[in-house]
Amino acid sequence: RERLDGERRSLGFCLSGHPFDEFRDEAGELTGGSLRAILDRARAGTLERNDAPAILAAGSVLRKWRRAGANFFDLDDGETRLPVRLPRWDSGALPAGLITPHSLVLVKGRLARLPRGSLSLFADSVESLDDVMDKRAQELLLRCAPSEDPREAIAQLRRLLKGHAPGNAQVVIQHSGPGASGRLRLGDGWKVRASESLRQALRQSPAVQEFEFQYARRA
Repeated sequence: RERLDGERRSLGFCLSGHPFDEFRDEAGELTGGSLRAILDRARAGTLERNDAPAILAAGSVLRKWRRAGANFFDLDDGETRLPVRLPRWDSGALPAGLITPHSLVLVKGRLARLPRGSLSLFADSVESLDDVMDKRAQELLLRCAPSEDPREAIAQLRRLLKGHAPGNAQVVIQHSGPGASGRLRLGDGWKVRASESLRQALRQSPAVQEFEFQYARRA
């Protein structure tokens, strides 16, 4: 993400990818699919705002704009864009910096048509995607790289994880090698935060072949 932020600051756009790319699969567990899939399902049902079911959508903030006294922003997941109409939030303002270009957000709201006929998501709430993933992460599955000595691989992972606890995600380590294979579920004291810094550390660790967070869905 740091590279994309640098490209945006220097070039005005992201050259090497989309800010949402590395979170696409994980965010899909929270929302039930891409913006395109959500829109396709919505078109098959009612689009009257008061009757439309509540949905969750995730993506990157593309731009903010106003129309007829209302505040909007474009939600972009790299494949589809969806206008989001913001509520008045009379009870309080949004956190500073939440809706800024290329910030990643999760929106809960209802789809309806704007006066000109295009679809818009009328937001009930907007949250930082990083914060939501951290709060709802239930499990982190770590698949170790093949190793002659599983004890050393697990010891490396424990040292790596120590700096990212306490958190909400239970850690499960899966190892396979010529000498032994199996799964190890670490105790509650090893629960970790589903943070970007942990993801970066896991990507860079030679002991990790793959990793995957599992999330709780919210109605």
